Amino acid sequence: MKKSAMCRTLNAKLIIEDDLMHVLDCANSGIPVLTYDKPWNQGILPNNATRVFDWRQVINEVGKFAK
Repeated sequence: MKKSAMCRTLNAKLIIEDDLMHVLDCANSGIPVLTYDKPWNQGILPNNATRVFDWRQVINEVGKFAK
């Protein structure tokens, strides 16, 4: 099962993911993604995927999404 399908099943509104394959799958399926900046997930991210660098930024981004 694709992670985007699992997110839809769980009614997830946002996902935090570091695997680029899952980032692209979810983001291209309309699920907003926060992805940690890691050597294995470099590349151009879709519009609804945001690269984050620490947990403080994750909390800020989740807060923006919740508004």
